[in-house]
Amino acid sequence: MEKCLNQNLFKNLYEAKEIIEGWRNEYNQLRPHSSLDNLTPTEYAKKISGDY
Repeated sequence: MEKCLNQNLFKNLYEAKEIIEGWRNEYNQLRPHSSLDNLTPTEYAKKISGDY
C-alpha cells in the first residue's frame, strides 16, 4: 500500500479511492504470489481444483 501511496498524487478523495482500489485488486488478485507457487490466486484455485 505504501508503494501505491508514494507513487501517486491524488487530486481528491474520490480519485484516491479509485486508484487505491485498482492497486489493491491488482496486488491481491492479478499478481503472482510466491506463497502460491508464483501463481495468481485464480490460477492457484484452478490448480488445486484440478482445472489448471
